[in-house]
Formats: sequence, structure tokens, C-alpha cells
Amino acid sequence: MKRMLTRSGGTWKLGGVAALALAAGCGTPEPEVSWHKDVSPIMQEHCTRCHAPDGLGIGDFTDLDNVRTFSGRIEARIDEGSMPPATSDPECRDYLGSEHLNLPEAKKDVFRRWVELEMPEGDPELAPELDLPADTLEDADLVLQPPEPYQPRFEDPQNPGNEYRCFVLDHGRDEPFYVTGFYPIVDEPQLVHHVLLLVTDESNIPSDYDPAVGVDCIDGNGIGDISGMIAGWAPGMQPVRFDDGRGIKVMPNQKLIVQTHLFRKGPEVDGLTDRTGWSLRTSPGVATEMLMVPLGYYRFRIPAGDGDYTYDGVERGEGPIELPVSATVHAVFPHMHVLGKRYALSVTPPEGGEDTCVVEGDYDFDNQLSYVLKEPLGVPRGSKINFSCTWDNSAENPDQLVDVPTEVRFGERTDEEMCYAFSLVSLGLPD
Repeated sequence: MKRMLTRSGGTWKLGGVAALALAAGCGTPEPEVSWHKDVSPIMQEHCTRCHAPDGLGIGDFTDLDNVRTFSGRIEARIDEGSMPPATSDPECRDYLGSEHLNLPEAKKDVFRRWVELEMPEGDPELAPELDLPADTLEDADLVLQPPEPYQPRFEDPQNPGNEYRCFVLDHGRDEPFYVTGFYPIVDEPQLVHHVLLLVTDESNIPSDYDPAVGVDCIDGNGIGDISGMIAGWAPGMQPVRFDDGRGIKVMPNQKLIVQTHLFRKGPEVDGLTDRTGWSLRTSPGVATEMLMVPLGYYRFRIPAGDGDYTYDGVERGEGPIELPVSATVHAVFPHMHVLGKRYALSVTPPEGGEDTCVVEGDYDFDNQLSYVLKEPLGVPRGSKINFSCTWDNSAENPDQLVDVPTEVRFGERTDEEMCYAFSLVSLGLPD
């Protein structure tokens, strides 16, 4: 049965065939807004990457009864704009998957109307087919994990509650290859703050390296140098794929390193083990070779109690950054810690003039994303890279880790802060 849904003066009306059927008394008509036809598709497109069994969010929004239970909370969160969680604004520069990460006002209206109608289920046969983004790297051809689970001890007095462990992973390839897609295998989400994938030469591996415990690599010790970074993951990220001949080169004499930041958020994680690794899609050759550039600042000092402190590097001579060569930006991964509030990355042309926005948006530590640009951005030599981070170091910040805020500086612990825009770039301008 076809239907027409119109809204006039705040009132929703059924029209067309559905209205005639109702008037004729030929059975119970489909509700104007129902779970199967209207609301479940919205949940699947915009919510269930987090709100699903074993997801990061509270509640299973694939389940009708669960959504009914949480309906009041869902409506309140979408009304205040905190759900879906913060992402880069696609009006700055559009990126893959943006249509799933931002909830249009019209879809919010559909959910509100469904609640008004007392949340009817409707006809399962009317559920539309959906083209949803995959939440796994289903075509991975290289899967690497440490040989056995590792139990963190959190015994470092200089970094209480934090461990960075680096494990050497042998890719087993005797020819150069390119990484064209990546997604981590997060073994114990309660422990893992973030995961990086790095490359290093065999000569950098310590002679006494023990594969059972890896290497303590916090503060750049050992083999965890981010200058060899290929990929990164933090809570909220989706699989990253480059399906058009782009990739990151790995040589036969290089080893892959998984760097896992383990964090003791409370006694509930004591005794847990982790065996986080990476799943990769590879190719023997690509048309465009990319490399990871870790744009970041280190000299900031976030004042105690400041709820809206912004740093752009200028005050301490770290920014803007002048580009020494022409390059093309393919993807950006903004990264801060729990005090992070906003970020902005833009480019000023060599001759000056209006800035070009690259990524910009509110920040949510529990929803960090790698933004793969739909159209790679060419940046001519001499352009200035402008990057800023904003933090909330007030006592009112619900993610604040201390009762009385103190000045916070750069560091690798969760109670310290970062200001990065990890960027995948290629040399030269687009054709």
C-alpha cells in the first residue's frame, strides 16, 4: 500500500491510497510513522555503529523494545544536538560516510512524530533495503596480532595508569607492497585508549626483544616513533579504505609495529589482557603513493579551569606551518585527549587571501574519526597550514579526570593532552 505523509501547521496527515483505505474500513492501515518503515532505518544509518550489541554506546538500537525504553533519552539528546556525536562539518569539506554521521532535521522530526504516536511497530514487510557502511575490513588479506595476550601492570611511576606497548609484527612479504585499507582488531576495548600502526627497519629492533611482552614505548622510547606511522585508531573510528589506486608503501626489510595505549580507567580492568592487532588490505602496486604526516603542536599550556582554551601554535612559534613542497591531502585524523572540545585545519594560499577549510568541527574523545576526503585537496608549495585545538579544562567538563583542574601540557598519558592532525598526503598536486 502506498502512502503520502504531509505536514501542515505542525499536524501530520495521511493522504492518497492510505487515507482511502482507512475511510473504506478495509483493515488497519500502516501508521503514518512506524518502526520498520521509518525509524529502524534511521537508527541503522546513524546510530547503530555505536548503539548495538558490544558497541561503544548505551543500548541496542537495533531492537525495537530497547529503542522504546530509551526513546525519551534519545529525543533529548538529538534535541540538544549531542547525538549523533560530534564530527567534522561536511560543509567545510565533504568526506566519505558524512551522510551517515550527521542527522538531518527532517529525520529528527520523523523520530519525534513516532514518539508522539506511541511508537508503533508497523509492518516488517515495509522495511526498506539499506546500503550501510561496513564495520569490518571484510577484504583484508594481511591480519597481524601479537603472539599471545599481554596483561598490563601499570607500574611506571612516571606514567601512572598508562602503558604504551609496542609489538613487532612480521608481515612475511619479500616484495614491496602498499597498504590500501586498514582497521584494528581491538581485543579488549576496556583497556585500549588508541592504537597506531608503524613501520621501522629491522635494524631498530632491540636484540633482546621479547615477543611475549613487547617493548615499553611511551614518550618515544624504543620502537614507537610516530615518524613511521601508517595508520591510527581511536574509539569511534570506522574502517578506512582507498579503492582507487592509493596506498602506503611498506618495504620487505621493514617490520610493522602495533603501538597500543593501554589505560587503567578503574579497578574493573585489573587482570584483563589484550592482544590488539591490525587487519590490512594490501596491493603490490598503486598509482598514488601516500605517506602519513603527523602535524601537531607540543608547547601548549592549557590553563587550569579554562573551559574554552584555543591554541594555534602562533604564540609559541609552532604555527602556522609553511609547506616546503606541493602536496595533496587525502585524509585527516584529528586527535586530542579527553579535554578536547574543537579543532580546525585550514590552508592559506602562498599569495595570501581566503583560507580553504580542510576539516573543522566539535571534538568527542569517544567518537574520533579518520576523515577521507571525497575530493583530495591540492596544496601548493608555500601554502600555510593553520591548525588549532580547543580544550575544556574546567571542573564542569564531565570528562575531567581530576576534581580540581590543573594546568595541562602535552603528553602521552590520558590525563595529559595532544593536538594532532595526522594527515595522509601524496607529493605533488592532483592531475
